[in-house]
Amino acid sequence: MEFNLYNLNYQILYSKEVLTMNYCKNCGNKLKEGAKFCAKCGRPIGEQTESKSRSGKKETDGSHESKPLNEGSAKRRKKPIITIIALLALLLLGGGYYYLKNIYLSPDKVVEGFAAAVEGKQTNKVRAYINDGQREMKATAEQTEAFITYLNDNPKIYSDLYEDLETEANYYKEDFHSYEAGVDMNNLANVKLGGKKWGIFDHYVIEVQPCYVNITSDYSKTEIQIDGQKAGTVSDEAEELFGPYLPGEHTIKAVAEGGYGKVTQSDKFDVSSLEDRTASSQFSWDDYFLSIYTNEDEAVLFVNGKSTKKKLKEIDEIGPLPMDGSVKLHAEWKIGKETLKSDTVTVKEGMYSADFLFDDVDTYDTEVSSEEDEDSIDERLIQEVIYTHYQHITDNHFEAAYNLFSSEKRSSLSLSDWSKGLENNQSDVVNSVSVKEINGSKAKAHIVMTSYDDHKGNTTLVQQWEGDWHLVKENGSWYLDKAKLTKISSKTES
Repeated sequence: MEFNLYNLNYQILYSKEVLTMNYCKNCGNKLKEGAKFCAKCGRPIGEQTESKSRSGKKETDGSHESKPLNEGSAKRRKKPIITIIALLALLLLGGGYYYLKNIYLSPDKVVEGFAAAVEGKQTNKVRAYINDGQREMKATAEQTEAFITYLNDNPKIYSDLYEDLETEANYYKEDFHSYEAGVDMNNLANVKLGGKKWGIFDHYVIEVQPCYVNITSDYSKTEIQIDGQKAGTVSDEAEELFGPYLPGEHTIKAVAEGGYGKVTQSDKFDVSSLEDRTASSQFSWDDYFLSIYTNEDEAVLFVNGKSTKKKLKEIDEIGPLPMDGSVKLHAEWKIGKETLKSDTVTVKEGMYSADFLFDDVDTYDTEVSSEEDEDSIDERLIQEVIYTHYQHITDNHFEAAYNLFSSEKRSSLSLSDWSKGLENNQSDVVNSVSVKEINGSKAKAHIVMTSYDDHKGNTTLVQQWEGDWHLVKENGSWYLDKAKLTKISSKTES
């Protein structure tokens, strides 16, 4: 019901007409119901005090105009009529005020209207309720639809919310106009006194509590999309807060691009059970990187047939890469005028490394060029076998690293016994290699390397080593035989 002055005026005029029909229009005497004549003056009911001629002039007795009888009594008769009309007006105004304050604009009616809109999936009405009571955000139609769907798909959550709103409305009806009176700010939504309506009536609103999400990524410049809309970017290991959003289930899409195609991950968050209304989501991209293994570090990496112009020795790992078979890798090694090509690696889910191997490396190495003497060739091969050995350890390719030991060393030390000492290893980094001597099938190289191992209390043990590796040449290839390394420094890092 909508209250306005037009309705009031109509009621007053109608009441006046009804009232005047119960009194004689000539003398003001109260008439009995169904009377044909006034009992006091004898006038017929409905006859005018003064008759008019067809010409519109008053009829006279020829001497003077007739005057109304008892003019003072007529004025007295008007006073109760005015009083009654005023009382009716006050009643109508009071009734309208009561209706607007205690029924139409009451907190429980606001709750009922909100619930009916949610259950009827009336997006525009629900949105109007939300935005009327929301200060931190303005809900869009899409967000509101998702919120309605969430409540209808989760009847228990909706039922609890409705009961909470009803309880809060009752507190307000009992004049507990403060949140301390029983309003739980951990609810998805609350009834709130939002000021005055038309400057007179208390205005109650539904205040939906907004939600947020903290997002981290271990890859720099990760693009974040929430519910299909770009929300921003996250830097490497930096936590970023996104929001506000309406309560409910939201979809996060993280996009990483490393120059080899876009890689995406998805996650969902729901804050309905969280007191602080803040969810968290972490994205790790380790599974989208491949470590590189090759028997020729000078080879150049190709991605989908296009050269990266990077030698394999310059690449520890490559990624992030789509794992759907759309990326193909291979390496090319130029030997004089001849170019050798490795097998093509198709990147698929579950892969963690890519091997780029070339047949008869030693044969090509010894025949590279007449300008290159045998010692310089051996020197390069010795350096490569040392770097490759420690890279295998870092990549947890323990068997491949073990196979670079000499036959004598392998016969005296099993793979299982040797690999036990590497259980805590994180990585081994060769800082430098210099070949000190080559004497036929024997050689000695000086190395400086750093090992990183898991330590107590989630710390890392960092140790630097320096010393010599003795190598032997077997079947045309160099193998690690004996090591004499000394620890020159040790520290822990958090």
